[in-house]
Amino acid sequence: MEFTPVNIINQIIAWFAITVLETVFIAGDTPARKPVILRCISGHAVGLVFMMTYFPYYRLARLMSTEQLEGVLIYIWWGILYFLTVAFIVWWYKLSIGQAMFRCIMGLCLYAIGNTVIQNFITGLWFPDIMEEDMLLYVMLNIICYSLLGLAGHFMLAKHMQSVGNLSGLDTKAMYLFMGIMLVFSDIVWCISNGIFKHGIAPVKGVEEYRYIVVSVQYFCAITSIVFSIFVLLILFLFYRNSFLRQEEEMLKYLQTEKEKQYEYSKQNMDIINQKCHDLKRQIQALRFSDESGREELYRETQDAADFFDYVVKTDNELLNTILTEKGLLCHNRRIRLTCTVKSCDFGRISVIDLYTIFSNAIDNAIECVEQYSEEEKKIISVHISRPGGMNCIMIENYFDGELKFQNGELMTSKEDTDYHGFGIRSIRMLVKRYQGDFRISHANNTFSLQIMLPV
Repeated sequence: MEFTPVNIINQIIAWFAITVLETVFIAGDTPARKPVILRCISGHAVGLVFMMTYFPYYRLARLMSTEQLEGVLIYIWWGILYFLTVAFIVWWYKLSIGQAMFRCIMGLCLYAIGNTVIQNFITGLWFPDIMEEDMLLYVMLNIICYSLLGLAGHFMLAKHMQSVGNLSGLDTKAMYLFMGIMLVFSDIVWCISNGIFKHGIAPVKGVEEYRYIVVSVQYFCAITSIVFSIFVLLILFLFYRNSFLRQEEEMLKYLQTEKEKQYEYSKQNMDIINQKCHDLKRQIQALRFSDESGREELYRETQDAADFFDYVVKTDNELLNTILTEKGLLCHNRRIRLTCTVKSCDFGRISVIDLYTIFSNAIDNAIECVEQYSEEEKKIISVHISRPGGMNCIMIENYFDGELKFQNGELMTSKEDTDYHGFGIRSIRMLVKRYQGDFRISHANNTFSLQIMLPV
């Protein structure tokens, strides 16, 4: 391949087509890494420089003793390019390697379809002189073709892929190996199809008696490349959907265990309330007949029993009253101080089950964190709810003097039972994304903060 303006434009188009089509399966689902502009510019600059290395690399490959070795070297270059785009996606977006590889392969399949349409059908079979005769039209055809593919990929596939931060089994060594093999295998299939189309039939291409066979082989190679790309796309999409359903099943199991725990908590709370009511009746009767010496002590006991009902929370939201009161009673039973401040809120858009799950998991995580401490000053949880602008802000803070550990962007649980523990934070994150809210975790000055923003 000569270093000509036409070939340079083709390389530039290829780079932007690949990265844009890969972004179709990422944009709107994953936040970009900061500084966004600097990362974007530097990534594209390095990518374009690498695309220009194909010209001297191709000349080097042409020096090989056999055409087979030359083809292998070309396959290697394109394979490196595909893995390079995975690295840049991780550089641009807050994605794990497994998530990036998975989505990049889907984007590459779209690119392979578009490249086959442009290079094989349009310029190879139908309008072979279009690049020399009208370069602007050629560029516009590329833009239109890849744009249509991007829109089709978004509405037919990406739009239906659920926004799940960490799919089950995606970030494992086995999946890395599987996706790496799939990426290499796809590269080989695409390169072989394209190589046969352009070079494999070159010896008989100009012979009139073989014209029908040549055209038939070219159509077969082009159609095979497109069918293979669609096949890989469907496999990956179905795998993604199956993983999502499997994760939903795990979520249901987790919620079931939470319901069982909640039932036990409710029984404990009812026992506590009954006991406190009994204590109040007993102490009121005792006050009636006690002498001056014992009255002061009975008064303090009665006051302590009455303070128990300070944990009953009353707001304009009945569900909040239920959750916060329930958790307040639970904290009282475990000698944890729970403070609640509700300034204003409007959770009308959030379903009752989802809101209950968010609050219950968030406060339960805080309870499980502080109950490990024996000092009373450390066993404090604060819940603050407000409505700044058009968002509900939920801030839950508790004492924590340890170190937060993350894996693939997910907060790791410190418990030995990892089957269900750790799912609480992930379920909150999933529900918040469902309502297009914001979820943040921070740790400073021995204070663990969980901030949740939900739309009004």
